[in-house]
Parts: sequence; structure tokens; C-alpha cells
Amino acid sequence: MKKIFAILLIMFISSSLFSQRRTIGTRLLNPENHPPSPGYKLMYMHSQPNVYLIDQWGEVVHVWRDTLLFPGNAAFLTEDGKLYKTASQGRNANPNFQAGGTGDFLQIRDWDNTLLWNFEYSNENVRMHHDIRPMPNGNALILAFESISRDSAIALGRDTTMLGEVLWMEHIIEVEPVGADSGNIVWEWHALNHLIQDFDSTKANYGVVADHLGKININFDTNANPDWVHANALDYNPYLDQILISAPGMGEVWIIDHSNTSSATADSTGDLMYRWGNPAAYDRGTPNDTKLFWQHDAHWVRDNAPDSGKIMIFNNRYGGNYSAIVLIDPPKNADSTYTLAADSTYLPADFDSMWTATNPTDFFSSFISGSQQLSNGNLLVCKGAVGEVFEVNANSDTLWMWINPIAGGNVLMQGDTVPLNPNNGRSTNLLFRAHHYNMDFAGFTDRDLSPMGTIERTPPMNIVINEFAASTDTCCLDQEGEHEDFIELMNVGNNRAVLSALFFSDDNEEPTKHQLGIRNRGMGVNGFIGPMRPILWADNDLDQGMNHLGFKLSAEGEFIGIYQASSYWDNDPRLLVLDSLTFDEQDSDISYGRYPDGSNMWQQMIPSPGSANFNAADFSLLGPSDNTQITIDENNVDTGFVAFSWEESWNL
Repeated sequence: MKKIFAILLIMFISSSLFSQRRTIGTRLLNPENHPPSPGYKLMYMHSQPNVYLIDQWGEVVHVWRDTLLFPGNAAFLTEDGKLYKTASQGRNANPNFQAGGTGDFLQIRDWDNTLLWNFEYSNENVRMHHDIRPMPNGNALILAFESISRDSAIALGRDTTMLGEVLWMEHIIEVEPVGADSGNIVWEWHALNHLIQDFDSTKANYGVVADHLGKININFDTNANPDWVHANALDYNPYLDQILISAPGMGEVWIIDHSNTSSATADSTGDLMYRWGNPAAYDRGTPNDTKLFWQHDAHWVRDNAPDSGKIMIFNNRYGGNYSAIVLIDPPKNADSTYTLAADSTYLPADFDSMWTATNPTDFFSSFISGSQQLSNGNLLVCKGAVGEVFEVNANSDTLWMWINPIAGGNVLMQGDTVPLNPNNGRSTNLLFRAHHYNMDFAGFTDRDLSPMGTIERTPPMNIVINEFAASTDTCCLDQEGEHEDFIELMNVGNNRAVLSALFFSDDNEEPTKHQLGIRNRGMGVNGFIGPMRPILWADNDLDQGMNHLGFKLSAEGEFIGIYQASSYWDNDPRLLVLDSLTFDEQDSDISYGRYPDGSNMWQQMIPSPGSANFNAADFSLLGPSDNTQITIDENNVDTGFVAFSWEESWNL
């Protein structure tokens, strides 16, 4: 019986962690009250060459950079920590195959991004496209087009009213890597060997379509587009030794047997062993029986998920103007062949389950996209046409949402609206698919997964040094009861921010000297939410807590700087100087501070770490004209490449 569950695509879970002003990156997250599934997401965004592994905060924990301009479209991690990724020189790089999803290379890179293998499968006769699958033996499956001439298509019975100069046929190869850029094709399957038609009785493959369930009707299509099947997904089941193919041009998913030799697949042994979604494609139904509509990401649910073994499909145009995620559970015979209904159509008769939105039109992605059932039963959804990825649980709560911040190859600033393509009205932050990997994924063993910053750029935070003391003999006790130098901060802007976005230094030649690892420390307009004026102890005692800096201030005079990293998008992220100052020799147990708090006026004062600064009559007020001990420097600097950590710099 069909079960239908509703998804609340944007559920307002916590007003403190969700705001309309946050437009890209992680937009929805409440880790304390509604935590998403622990793990990391693999993202390979359109119109840029890099593959990113991000955490729930949207921070990059690892990146594989490349120089090619485009994905081609899929990427996968393997349990030995290798990345299998497609790469493209551009849609028009091969003039014989200009279509969406085309690629040129299959690359294997190690964890450190060393290019181990770069196999080209693109020439005048063939071009890989859309999907690949790493195999358990280290080989890879590649989905590809092969072009046949008009005469060859006619010889195969193609209706000439639906035929241009060429016709593209789908094929799959299994490649064994050899050397740096070569490969042995150890297995292959070609759709052109498994065709049927009832148009031209003079051709060898003429027959009754409905009597040949494993054959593909070469005339099912109704237009002259050479990309008539447009297969867009590939999966491999090692238990069944079978391959799953998404064929949206036919409105079907197909399964073929991988256990046969390549020569055997060229005859009827290589026919489709299962097909589902549109019985009209083999003349056993009508258009009203169609279940799949331009679907993507057909795959077997993996072992560690509740519906393991079932087939999950992103049904893009299920309702015409809304999408659905569906599961089917094909019944099998003892020999792993598939059961037919009494009318010789393939079972099941309907979806095993279906997910869509409460208001269906709220959930629509007309192309690309994907889904994944997680080990706890939650669903990760990639709404690829608008670059949106989210997780929902069984109660239809949206636990996490992330918006691709790369649009048309350009990284956006937090708060920006994703632009539309003026030529077709589509969003420019497309994302083919997203993959979740659990924390215990074998490929992460002994890997450094420290957060390095978000991909999106963030406006500068208005954080200043509000008070400091560089010589403390009898004042200023830290949590260990020790008299220590300190730096007090204050947020003088209107946005929230956090410490983990920042670097601190006492050396202007080394701006990234100390990086804080504090998460969930929001700053309000007048200071932190928590301690209103956060204190950092400059004592070089890192083992005493995350609010202790890795340097001491010198009573003889030196420099203090606060820096913010703006993005992990490029190889040379920009460091912004939020505040910096130099000071001369300091008196013991006397601090310098802004009075009033956050102003540009500095004075000596009795230290008040964490409390409001006050004017003491014993000390003279230093105005701008006679400020000889404090020098304010607020110019931005470009530092070159820096690995930085930025765990929640959200400007909520």
C-alpha cells in the first residue's frame, strides 16, 4: 500500500538560528534542540572545479581543488579516502556532443588531492556524461554517449521523421585504471545491441514491441533530439551484480546484468532484466500509467539505512509543477530475476512510499537533484535546480538546510540573493547531487577534518578591542586564579558574529598567530550573548581554555590585531583587519580602554575585564590629538593563503 509523507521544507524551528538575512550557506541549524544527522556532506557545485566536504555549519573540512572549469557531474568518496570525480572542459569542448551533463575525464585523487589517474573518455565518437560509480575492485563504471550516423540509425529502424544527422546511444563501460591516464575496458554494455522497432519491417530488429520486454523501442521518442534517452544516473549493486540506469527520456529506470561477459551482453543476455516507470515504453500501457517524470538519481538504498535494497528515485516532474521522492521495492525471484504482473508489466504496481511537500508546489526541481536515506531513516534532499540541500526526519521536521553559495562560478557574499540566469530564468547556483557520509565512514579514519571556514564570503564584523592590560601584578584574575594580561572585545555593529571567525596576533607580520575554536558564542549589538564583553587572556596558557591566547602581551609595548577571514572559496582568502593598535610601555595594573565603551576615545583606567569601562578622575583622558601611546590602524591587508577556521560567522 502506498504511504505518503509530507515534508515541511522550511520549518521554523528556532528563531535564534534562522533568519531571512542569512541567504546562503547553512541557513537552518539548531544543533542543541533539533540536531541533524552527524556527518559530512560532499558537494560538487556547477560552474566551478572543486569538490568540497562540509560540516553541518557549512564549513569546509576538506577540499579537492582542480583547474578544469566544470564538473561532469558526479563525485564520490571511497572507503580508502579516494575521490572519484568527473571533470569537464565545458559543454562545448567536444563539438560532437553538446548537451547538459557531459564530461571529458574521470579522475581519481587521493585525500591530499594528488591526481592518481586522469582518464579521458571523450572524442568524436563517444563522450562520458552525468554519472560514474566506483566499483569494489577499484575499477569504475562510466555512463556515456556513443554517436551513430543517420544511415546507421535508419538501418536500426529509426523513424526518419524523428531523426537528424546523428543519434546518440547510451552505453556503459567498466574501466580498470592503468598508469596515470590509461585504462583497460574490462566490461561494456551498449544499448544499440538491444533495440526493437515496429516501424520498418525490412530491418532485422523488427518485431512486436510488447513481446520483447527487454528490448528498447528506438522509436518511443517523439522528436529529433539526438539525446533521446538522456540517461542521467548509474548505480551498482554488488550483492546482485546488477547495474541500475535512470532513463528519463523513456520515463523509466532500467536494470541490466553485470555478471555476463561483454560478448554475452551484446546478445539477448544483455537485454534489460527489469524496467519500471512507464509501461507505454514497451507497449504494455498508456501515458496514464506513467509513474516517472524526468527523474534523476535512481539508486539502491545502502546497507546502513532502513529501506536498504529498495530503489530510491528523485521524481522531478511528478506532479507537473512539483517533485516527489519515491521508493520502489521490485519483487524478485529466487534467481534474482524480477517478477512480472499478470499483464506482463513489471512490478510493483505503485510506489512503496513517496515524500513530497505539504503544499506540493513548494517542492519543485525540474531537473538535476537527488536524495539519500540516512542510517537513522532521515532523508537528505538535494533540490538541485535551486542549489538547496536539506535534511528532514520522520516527523517532517527540517533539521538542516544549506544553500549553494557559488552562482555562475562566482562566490556570493552572505546576504546576497542568488541571481537568475537572464537567458532561461533558472537559478545560477545549480547542484547536481549531494552525498552524506557518517562520522565513522572508513575514508575519514586518521584524517584531519578541522573546520576551515565557509565557502561564502562574509561581511566584516564590527568587533573592536575595547580594553587591554599588558602588565598585571595584583589585578585581573583568570578562571585559574592567576593574574594575567587580557584583551576585552566589543561588537559595535548591528549584526551578530562569533569568536571562531577571528584570528588574534601580537605580531603584524603574523596575523594568523592565534585562532580561536569557540562555537556558539554569539555577539549582540553591545557585546557577546553570554559574557557581554568577552575576555581573552593573553597568557600563552592554551591548556587553560579556549579563551586563552597563544601569546603574552609585553609591558614594554607592542602590537595587537584582530583579523577576520572572509571565505574559503579561493586559494588566497582575504584577511580583513577588524581592529589593530600599537602601544608603548605600560604601567602595572593599569589598563587602556575606550570610554565610552566602543568609542574612538581611549584613556587609562582601573582594569574592568568583562564589565563596562568607566572614567576615573585619577587618569587623564587621551584625545585624538595627544594620543601618543595608542595608534589605531584599520586598513585591510591581503595575506596570501591561510588555512582558517570559522565555525559560525553567520551575521544572523
